[in-house]
Amino acid sequence: MDIKDKLKEIEEQVSVIKDPELRKIAFEKLMDSLSGNKKVKAKSKKTKGTKQGKESKGGRIGPKAILVKELNSAYFNNPKIVSEIQIYLKHKTGHTYKSDEISTSLLRMLRCGLLKRNKKEKGNYEWKKA
Repeated sequence: MDIKDKLKEIEEQVSVIKDPELRKIAFEKLMDSLSGNKKVKAKSKKTKGTKQGKESKGGRIGPKAILVKELNSAYFNNPKIVSEIQIYLKHKTGHTYKSDEISTSLLRMLRCGLLKRNKKEKGNYEWKKA
């Protein structure tokens, strides 16, 4: 099989691809495979919306989303410490959140003006609706 026949065969194979960019890539890959050239594979792109291309946990709602919803209820009318909030979220959602995840969410809500906090004697903060 000569070069013209190979080109014709490759063109027939890629002609079904609608996207011109994909067609070009397919053409190059087929040419490389027929000619025996081996190229280094391109690095995969990061997955959009995740850190360092890792897959997302999926299905788990973050603590801040739940806590913002709880602002509308009477839950934050009385002061709560992080450990109380952690237990409440475990029973409410069935997910276990680390105390630092909850603290970070509470701090962000504080900075947004949604919550206020008071420091207790032990060094813990009590969180209450602003």
